[in-house]
Amino acid sequence: MKEMIRAGAVLAVALLAASCGPSSKKVIEKHRPAVEAKLASLRAIGAQLDKEPRWPGAAFPPGGPPPEFGPSPGSVNAIVLEPDCFAFPEPRKFGFGLIEWNPLADPVDLLRYGVFNHSARDGSAEAKARFLEEFAGLKYALVLHRYSVVDPEEKRGKLGSTKTFRGGRCDGEAVLFDIDRRVAIGGFPFAAGNSDDVFASTKNVEGGLISDLVKNGRQAVNAEFLSRYPTSTPPFRR
Repeated sequence: MKEMIRAGAVLAVALLAASCGPSSKKVIEKHRPAVEAKLASLRAIGAQLDKEPRWPGAAFPPGGPPPEFGPSPGSVNAIVLEPDCFAFPEPRKFGFGLIEWNPLADPVDLLRYGVFNHSARDGSAEAKARFLEEFAGLKYALVLHRYSVVDPEEKRGKLGSTKTFRGGRCDGEAVLFDIDRRVAIGGFPFAAGNSDDVFASTKNVEGGLISDLVKNGRQAVNAEFLSRYPTSTPPFRR
């Protein structure tokens, strides 16, 4: 009887392990070659940023699938980056930028440590498999660079909660790269300034002004992108 109970327990454990699917380690090793190849192409793109021509008013070329930034799983074929992002695995520098966190940190950390850098992500093996497969399938990188930034500035000396400020401005270029070919295939300029009225905490007026400028910069990139691809999902959600 004891032998039968032990055998049954072993069988239950085996069935449970089989039902759990492949481990995170196996998932990562399966996708490692394709992800490493994609990261190598992105490194090559980052190395040539300063050598790329300027793209004032240049439209994306026709043909091929349009860039698609999601968010539906399986539909993403493009990623938006800034020059600081290419310095992975080091964290991006603090300073003006339209991207909140480095989207290359997740694939790099998955290959190095087996975990997502962005802790809010689902850490299951299935989620890692979906993410790595999607990352390996990326076709385009939209790189925002050559920023010219005038920081907004609070004007002091006015009483009460209402203050005045000198608005800031952000000018830049967005260049679309074919990742696997490692070549620029189009781009557009973008520009944004502060809103006329900005609501900000009196304890952090400067932070509120910068947040407003970043929001408007993202909207400017989205507007330029959608003027070329009106049916695609733009780079920024907000």
